[in-house]
Amino acid sequence: MPRNADRSLLRLSVRVGEIAVRDSRLVRIEERLDGDRVKVQDLATGESSAVELSSLRGRSAVANGASIDAHLELVRASTDVTWQRATTREQALAALFEGSGPWGQRASDIAKTIGITRRTLYRWLARYRDVAATSSLVPLTRGVQPGARRLDATRETLVNKIIEQEYLSRSRPSIEEIVRKVERRCVELKYKSVSRNAIRARIRQLDPRTRTRRRYGAKAAHGKHASTPGSFLVEHVLQSVQIDHALADVIVVDERDRLAIGRPWLTLAIDVFCRGVLGFYVSLDPPSATSIGMCLTQACLPKEPWLLARGLSHLQWPLCGLMDVLRADNGKDFRGEPLRRGCREHHIKLDFRPIATPHFGGHIERLIGTMMGRIHLLPGTTFANPRERKGYPSEQKAAMTLSEFEHWLCVEMSERYHRATHRGLGATPLSTWEHDMSRGISLEIPADPKRFRVSFLPMENRILQRNGLQLFNLRYWSDALPTLVRQNEPLLIRYDPRDLSKLYVKAPDHSYLEVPYADIRLPPVSVWELRAARRFLAQRGDKRRNQERLFWAHAELQRIVTNSVNETSRVRRQRGRRDALAREQSLAVVPTVNSTTTVDYSKPARDLPTEIGIPKRRP
Repeated sequence: MPRNADRSLLRLSVRVGEIAVRDSRLVRIEERLDGDRVKVQDLATGESSAVELSSLRGRSAVANGASIDAHLELVRASTDVTWQRATTREQALAALFEGSGPWGQRASDIAKTIGITRRTLYRWLARYRDVAATSSLVPLTRGVQPGARRLDATRETLVNKIIEQEYLSRSRPSIEEIVRKVERRCVELKYKSVSRNAIRARIRQLDPRTRTRRRYGAKAAHGKHASTPGSFLVEHVLQSVQIDHALADVIVVDERDRLAIGRPWLTLAIDVFCRGVLGFYVSLDPPSATSIGMCLTQACLPKEPWLLARGLSHLQWPLCGLMDVLRADNGKDFRGEPLRRGCREHHIKLDFRPIATPHFGGHIERLIGTMMGRIHLLPGTTFANPRERKGYPSEQKAAMTLSEFEHWLCVEMSERYHRATHRGLGATPLSTWEHDMSRGISLEIPADPKRFRVSFLPMENRILQRNGLQLFNLRYWSDALPTLVRQNEPLLIRYDPRDLSKLYVKAPDHSYLEVPYADIRLPPVSVWELRAARRFLAQRGDKRRNQERLFWAHAELQRIVTNSVNETSRVRRQRGRRDALAREQSLAVVPTVNSTTTVDYSKPARDLPTEIGIPKRRP
């Protein structure tokens, strides 16, 4: 059994013979062409064509209700005999795709050859089209499937809570003590008992380093799990990528009046082997899980759609792909659960530098220094320190908007930095990348771009109530929610702090459902605007924090900003945030559900059938 068989469900390997999805059709990669183009063959029609790499998706991106985790468990639980049977079935389907003549006759001949009915062959084909992986053809056994959890949500929550509070503590209780603790709590709450094996299984799934750190301390965890210091060697591109933030040494201006609004934050990701920039993200907001996710999304996906949307299609930026290891510092945003879960979901090893050792991130630090040196040549630069500034009027000289600064950075990296000889390499980053790719390095990109982006957003656990989901005192509803989970059961949700008009709810098949405001007339609002509305209400002595008062306060603040004659840089910065988000959404290259709407917001909202019977809040 291939050791990395489970990775194929979340990664698309760009290599000859690999099965991919294009426009909901299975295709086989036949040849790598120049740039970001590949030659593919449609498995149903046999026709070959040259397509953009960005048009391909992984096989799991079109899974129809199939649980990816279930497939991974099938791979792990399969014996050599069952895996061989699945391989034989896959070969039979390959013969069906590659044969000539009428489809029905080919299916009958192949079924007769291997001693099955044509109906059985078509059942295999249906499973393979849902998730085109060998694991989807593993013979299913009767009873509970591998990886299935039999505890209900209430007992699952109880066990996880006791493990978190009792087992992962410096008192270091044994597993048997945890088992007895769970038994006592089940008796007190009149729950059905939980087996010892179920508790042991959940403890075994804990991250080893986290378990050691919580039970024995950070020093013990470092000594047991940290890598041995020594030479930092990488053998190929995408083996190791470093990521970090920096406050750019330049002041940008707003789009409307071109007045100074402050310094933007820059997030960069560099490939250690070729020293090339895989991705970057510019924002007026401080570093967060969102900026990390946006940078990684650009780093791992082909750049053509992103460049085309910004009128930069003439630039060449072929660097992209999922990395083996992502190395970061110990900042709060990098240590957060969104990045940990996102990396774990997409099989990226997250590695942290030792505390107070910036030389362990030397490559990204040097890249930031190089970029800042070029930024110091821009109008409005603040230089590296006040001594270098020497009275230079940075705010008065500022001339570039945030979008223009992003444009400049893209040209600077792709045309100058990537094509300049790197002293440590003796070659350019671009030529080093292309040479390594010509050696047959496996290039893997996210199978589902939208799922990849969402999997790095901040997350919360919420209970589905009769009137929907609640987050930040805002109410959300979708008719599809009752089909995902029963009332009063927990859901994992993710949200974009820049736009709270919708949530992303994780479905049982690990896809994400977009859930909008329950009142779709409400405008988009960011977390920072919501906090400002709360402060505004507090200053007025208004203790109400319900949805109506928050949006009233938000509208009042917007009116004040609009009518303000002498706007401060803080007010312009808030407007710049909104303008930047609106521009980014208009240039979005990752498809979203229900991205267009024909709703007439001037008309009053009417109740949907699923909402009839929900008590109305008195005005």
